[in-house]
Amino acid sequence: MRLNKIRFFLLLFLAFISGLLTSLCTDISPPSFRVTQVNATHWLAEGFYEIGSEVYLNETTTLSSSYLTTYKVKYETPINTVDTSVLRCKIEYGVPTSSVGTVLLGYRLEFVINYGGNFTVLNLSVLDPIKKPNWCGAERIHKINVTIWDPYGYNYVSLVLLELADVRLMWNKTGFYEVDDPYDRVDLLGGNVTGSGAVLTLTFWIKPHWSIGGLVDVYVYANDTSNNLVCETVFSDALYFVNCTKIVNLQLKKQYYEPNETAWISGYVVYNGTTVGTYDYLTINGTAVSVSENGFFNYTFTVPSLAGNYTYVLELAHGVEKYLINITVAKNRIEVRVLTEYNETVPLEDVVVEIRDLETGELVKRVHGGAEIITEIEAGSYTITVYVHGIKLFKGNVSVTGAIVEVDVPKLKRVIDYLGRLRPFITNATVKLALYDNETRRAVFLLSGSGVVRFVYYCNVTQLPCILCNVTYHIVELSKKRVIVDLEIGSTANVTVIDPRYLKVTVINPFGRVYPLNIKLLNITQYIEIENATTYLLPAMNMTELIVDYRGIAKKLAFSLLTDKNVTVMYPIAEVICYKNVTRYLWSNATSMKVHDISYSKFNWSRVEILLSGEGWVALAVDLGLLPTKIAVESNVTCNYRLNGTVLYVYCKTSSTARIVVEDEYKLTIELLDRLGNYLPVEVTVVINGSEVSGRQIIESFLPPAMYVVEVPVNVSGFNLYGISEVCIELSEDKVLRFEYRVPSKFRDVKVVTIRETNNTVILYFEGYLIDYYGNPIVNRLINVLVYDGGKLLTNLTGLTDSTGYFTTETTELVKGRKYTLVFEYSGDDTYVESKYTTTCEVPKKVSAPIPAPTVTPLEYIILVLIGIALALAIATAVIKLRRKVIAIRSLRYI
Repeated sequence: MRLNKIRFFLLLFLAFISGLLTSLCTDISPPSFRVTQVNATHWLAEGFYEIGSEVYLNETTTLSSSYLTTYKVKYETPINTVDTSVLRCKIEYGVPTSSVGTVLLGYRLEFVINYGGNFTVLNLSVLDPIKKPNWCGAERIHKINVTIWDPYGYNYVSLVLLELADVRLMWNKTGFYEVDDPYDRVDLLGGNVTGSGAVLTLTFWIKPHWSIGGLVDVYVYANDTSNNLVCETVFSDALYFVNCTKIVNLQLKKQYYEPNETAWISGYVVYNGTTVGTYDYLTINGTAVSVSENGFFNYTFTVPSLAGNYTYVLELAHGVEKYLINITVAKNRIEVRVLTEYNETVPLEDVVVEIRDLETGELVKRVHGGAEIITEIEAGSYTITVYVHGIKLFKGNVSVTGAIVEVDVPKLKRVIDYLGRLRPFITNATVKLALYDNETRRAVFLLSGSGVVRFVYYCNVTQLPCILCNVTYHIVELSKKRVIVDLEIGSTANVTVIDPRYLKVTVINPFGRVYPLNIKLLNITQYIEIENATTYLLPAMNMTELIVDYRGIAKKLAFSLLTDKNVTVMYPIAEVICYKNVTRYLWSNATSMKVHDISYSKFNWSRVEILLSGEGWVALAVDLGLLPTKIAVESNVTCNYRLNGTVLYVYCKTSSTARIVVEDEYKLTIELLDRLGNYLPVEVTVVINGSEVSGRQIIESFLPPAMYVVEVPVNVSGFNLYGISEVCIELSEDKVLRFEYRVPSKFRDVKVVTIRETNNTVILYFEGYLIDYYGNPIVNRLINVLVYDGGKLLTNLTGLTDSTGYFTTETTELVKGRKYTLVFEYSGDDTYVESKYTTTCEVPKKVSAPIPAPTVTPLEYIILVLIGIALALAIATAVIKLRRKVIAIRSLRYI
């Protein structure tokens, strides 16, 4: 026994030591949770527990307001306790030991889920109004709905108070209460409470009395005492209480009665402004009448025994008006009813009943009315004549002995239309044929007689009917209700009255795009606008006109509208994008339009071919969007055109197909100048893409957009081209090309000037002028004079032209008795064309003894002296200027 105890304590000690070691060696961190709100009703929850590096819990789940998915741990399942606002989660998990087993450790985690937002009244509404949105009827149960948002959960709302007029209704955790209602305006019959998440919904069941009416503001107060939250909201004109009634569908058995005959009055009582029936206290001539809950009443009574007119007054306790019912207890009277020949009642107007004394023929009474005429009369014998629209329909004798004499006149003829309606007609002619064609919706009548007869037809249609007749007629009345005509008949007449027709006009653009169109139709005498592809009911017409207009180009179409029609109109409108990246529109009222791009490469839709089919005058419009410099129009038919803004209108007359070409053109200007800036004074022929164009100074051509090669001549009348003679350009806008020519030059007044002679030689020099094409001097240019003797160059002399173009050369010595060739040369430059002048010079021998030459200072010596003087003067002038400048600068230094 003692040994067993020792063993027990030893094992217990070992377990304690093992647990202690385990606790010391194991790093146990407390579990943690993180809850993140996703939206008003969902959260993201994450929880984890770690032992060393092992993860025992790491799970993410979505929470709703009242449910949390159970977390899973390695050894134990956690216990979750959740209410609507606080989530409490108890998690138990175990730590394994080596020998004893599992030690349970418990943690309790508690946190508040907040729905977000503010504590507020969301909405107030009537769930079952008698008229939307918020009409409430007296003595009717209504449900007033109030919704509250509490961020801590709906069950935290402590109290809600409603005030309407002087009535106060309240809800708290214990129930619904009527707090104050001093004038007994409302009965609170109970309520209902529902909640979900942050939303509390209260439904107050109320029954308003007749003492509350009109628009009422509702004040709502709510609080959350646990979280110290309060909100107040006023809903203006939130409820409309209807506390008055009216009678609808009031009916009387009939108006005229025999003495002591049974009569009845019925109808419905409804809330004023609605069609909802209700009970209200009703009296008829002071007698209470039973009214059902849905408002129906039927009052049965016996009319008085004495003849006369009686009034019955209907009054509601809460009615908005009184209702008067008049009946007549008859004296002696005549009731005339005009019927069809099949004893059918049809509506008529302009019925006249003449009552004459049978013996004297004296007119006793003339009464106007409709198909039924009732008139009082004394007892006696009478002749009665009935007229309808001036046509005598009936004449007969009656004796009035009793209270009522009924006279039925089954004389009306009628046809039945496609809807089964009776259409009466009256005529004083003989009717041979009367029928209504349902397919064409027209009534056809064949009448016979002579002279002027009247024809009356009640059509009762929604648009004016159309009359067709083969004899002369005069319209007395033409309306939607009836047709009255006077016919001049020789023997027979055909009369056709056509009902309104259905017309659908569909305008189609063969190019596919839809554009806003103005569509008009001639409706008898005036045009009306109609929509595309829409069906209209219109008066039948012998001829009408349809106009389809797009931006000033109208297409007209005339047709008969005696039958239903679907009219399809082709109205072509094309849309293209041109080389300028601008949209261009083309439209026409022709029967058809075809559009082709015949432009040069790269310049799409700059040259357009339009083929128009039709007869007579047709119109074409081209909206260029962006105007070129010039628009060229070609046509194979007679045409006129005008430009309005960016739109070109072309009007052409054709019998089949018109071909119209519309082309953009731009101005190509070629300026021909010389190097002096003058326009060339001569005519020049320029070649543009192989075609020659001639002109002076400036050559202008209007050309379509394309690539062009422009060639100018190299030499024109001595003018020599300066630069290239061929240019390739792209013409899509106005362009100016300038070509410059060097000016021709020539020598004038060339002379040989002798200075002195010896026995065998002559010392001389050459002079002359160098001028241009216009005779103006060419200044400061070098002149070469080549002297040849028998083809051998002896010398090359030079000279420089002055401001007058004059030049002189150096002196040279030539042998007498020989003939020399002189070549004057100007090599030309960027401005002037080179020039050459060739002549001969013969120096004769002198036979006589030479006369001593006078002492003459050689010309070259004189020139050298003059040059020296000029240099001296120039140096002196420069020194003086330099000195002045130095003095001026020095003086400035001391300012």
